[in-house]
Amino acid sequence: MPTLNLYVGDLSDHYIFRMNKRPYLLLTCGRWDHYHMPSDTVDRLNLEKIRVVADYLGALVKSLSFIQLNGPFEGVDTTEAELHFMRKNLLPSLSAMGLDVDLGSRDDIDKLVRMMILEFGL
Repeated sequence: MPTLNLYVGDLSDHYIFRMNKRPYLLLTCGRWDHYHMPSDTVDRLNLEKIRVVADYLGALVKSLSFIQLNGPFEGVDTTEAELHFMRKNLLPSLSAMGLDVDLGSRDDIDKLVRMMILEFGL
């Protein structure tokens, strides 16, 4: 689900691209109990999930290779794209958990992020 770096932080090496205002894309499954811990071992990997993500990334890189990236790389309003994917991918789960969330604006996304941090410790 696309979202701002502001919400997830610098989880990887994309930091240097962000600092130099170069295009970057971070694909992450988020953090979990074993994230960057000694217990984060190969036997805990979801190989099917890795395959699906790798296939997606390959197709994405191929399609992006035909696009000239001239910038600007900061200041583009991604709110509508974020709202679309959050409504599609996140609202059904939140509704199933009995959480009534309104997603119509950047402020609503901010509220959702704060709620998830409080509710789920993300």
